[in-house]
Amino acid sequence: MRLLERSYGEVTNLRRLPTVTRRMQNYYAFNFRRYEHALHPMTIGVIIETGFLTSSTDRRVILSDPERAARGIVEAVVAFPETPPPR
Repeated sequence: MRLLERSYGEVTNLRRLPTVTRRMQNYYAFNFRRYEHALHPMTIGVIIETGFLTSSTDRRVILSDPERAARGIVEAVVAFPETPPPR
């Protein structure tokens, strides 16, 4: 996740908002104990929020230059297999 945050931020120049609510942490797609169709806990997964349409800065990147936003994601995905796991 940190690789994705760094790559997306560097490419788009959008800052990360550190707000993570309890409901976000218990999102159904990752809550395998509660939901039958959630990701297995050993499956790598992330929900990517590319920005907020209510923010003029975010909206400009998302709508005017979607290739740049996509490049920030792709660079992280391509680099991921070569990245050592966190300690």
